[in-house]
Amino acid sequence: MTNAKSISAEAGEYDYYGDRSNVGNRLSYVALFDAVYNANKGLVPLGMKSVWQSIDGVSPGFLGFIKRPESLGDWLGWQTGLVAVGAEPFINFGLSMEGYTSWGWIGAIVYPFLFMFPFLWIFTKIASFRLPLPTSIFIFTEIQAGLIEATSDGFMNGITRSAPVLFVALFALHRIFFRNAVRAEPIAAPAES
Repeated sequence: MTNAKSISAEAGEYDYYGDRSNVGNRLSYVALFDAVYNANKGLVPLGMKSVWQSIDGVSPGFLGFIKRPESLGDWLGWQTGLVAVGAEPFINFGLSMEGYTSWGWIGAIVYPFLFMFPFLWIFTKIASFRLPLPTSIFIFTEIQAGLIEATSDGFMNGITRSAPVLFVALFALHRIFFRNAVRAEPIAAPAES
C-alpha cells in the first residue's frame, strides 16, 4: 500500500491526464513543455545564439564552423538551467520547446512549421506517403521518431544529409532491381476487328 502511494505521488507531479500508465503524458509532451516553460521564467529568450548553435552542429567543420561535442538538447538544457552545465540532461527538446527557449511563444508556434514542413516536403518528393508502397512505409518509419523528438539541427541534418543519401540509395536500388519491371510493350496483342 505504501509503495502504491509513493508511486502515485511521484507520478502526480507529471500526471496531467489522470491516466496511471503515463502514456498520455509521454505522447503529448505536456510535462516536458511545462518543465521548459517553468525553467524559462525570468530568462531572456536565447535568440540567435540558439540558431548558431544549431547551424554549427550541422555545418561542415572545414568551412570554419565550430564542432561541439554536446547536442543541441544538452546545450538548451544547460542554458535554461534544467541541469547543471556539463551534465547530460536526457531531455527531448522538441521543436516547440526549442522554439520557446529561443524566441518565446512565437518560436513555440513557428518552429514546428519552419523546420518540419520543408523536411516533410522533401521526403514526400522521394516517396508519396499517400500510397502504401514499400518505399513510403520505409521512409515514414525512418523519419517518424524524429518528427516528434528532433530539434532543429536534426531536421537540418535530415534535409542536407539524410534525404540526399536516401534518394541516391533508393534510386540505385530501383535501377538495379526494378529497371525492367515496367514493360514498354503490351503483354497481349490488341484484338483485331
